[in-house]
Amino acid sequence: SWLSGRDIFLGAFASTVDRWGRTPARIYASSAEGGASAPLTSVAAALLSAGEARFRPDPMAAACAKAYLAAEASARDSSVGLWSRPEFRPIDVSAPGAVDDLKRRKGMIVVVGAIRSVGESRRAFYLNFGDKWRDSFTVVILRRNLAIFGQIEPRSLVGRRAPLRGLIETRARLELASPAAIGFLSSLPSRSPAAPP
Repeated sequence: SWLSGRDIFLGAFASTVDRWGRTPARIYASSAEGGASAPLTSVAAALLSAGEARFRPDPMAAACAKAYLAAEASARDSSVGLWSRPEFRPIDVSAPGAVDDLKRRKGMIVVVGAIRSVGESRRAFYLNFGDKWRDSFTVVILRRNLAIFGQIEPRSLVGRRAPLRGLIETRARLELASPAAIGFLSSLPSRSPAAPP
């Protein structure tokens, strides 16, 4: 209703379309109270702060992640809108029964937990949130995506309590495709480019 009959302004996230032929964009509009002379407001930030949406950490939205997460935080902390519903609230992966619950989930989730260990293979790093990786929540960072994360050394994350978000996979696993998916990465120093992967 706020946008009905108003001029809106679009700012494309990228110069090319995505694989479905869409052009993801930011949307701005004047506020309902200020009229045409009011400064423009991000429609995404307004939806997030009202609890009507959740931030999805797609790589192309990385430039807006800080602002969007801040807008979302007030709604989440106040249990407004979507955040008032149990299925959307952050899941503490150390809580009893949390891993079994995650195995039944589909779609985007928000979780919180302490990284206990890091495993690796030729393809990926695995951030484990329990003593036995087979029975705990695990986050996957593909080696090919490390550059997106500012070359953060995954083993340096052990012991950190991490807020994470993304699409849940089978067996209570979450693949991270963007730094915006893990709350504290933007504040960590990057490893030296000369360090081995």
